[in-house]
Amino acid sequence: MLFSPLLSTSRFQPSLAQGSWCIFCPHVPPARLQEGPQCGLVALSLAAALRGLTCSPGEVQELAVKRGFSLQGEMFSAANMADLSQEVLGGGELMAITSLYDKDWLVNVLAEGRHLLVPYDCGANHSPCLEGGKRAHWALVVGLACRPAASDMQKA
Repeated sequence: MLFSPLLSTSRFQPSLAQGSWCIFCPHVPPARLQEGPQCGLVALSLAAALRGLTCSPGEVQELAVKRGFSLQGEMFSAANMADLSQEVLGGGELMAITSLYDKDWLVNVLAEGRHLLVPYDCGANHSPCLEGGKRAHWALVVGLACRPAASDMQKA
């Protein structure tokens, strides 16, 4: 699916609103708001919803607190998130973040219907940054957007 432009405006980086984009996102999770510092737990509950499982962010938070992974909904450990996802989703594994550099691997993972819970630091404009975990946040990756190569655009 091609969109031109991807967004009518982009408050993050206006240059991204220019040109055509290829979007792959076969499953869009339902919208859920977080209450307090529970972004990772909300992301995990969204992953559950995509698998047809019913669990609220509050239920996931109760489980995380019971397991000693969280005090108020915050999740600072990717290993703990992997353990929690095993319990909530019946699956999940801890992988090196460098896996995301392999575009073919990422496309295959998403094409197989799998999703990624990715920890990152959230910058002032909400984009990923490196702050040593001081601005910790979680994303649920369910699709991707990329700019097609010029040769691909000529074929379209």
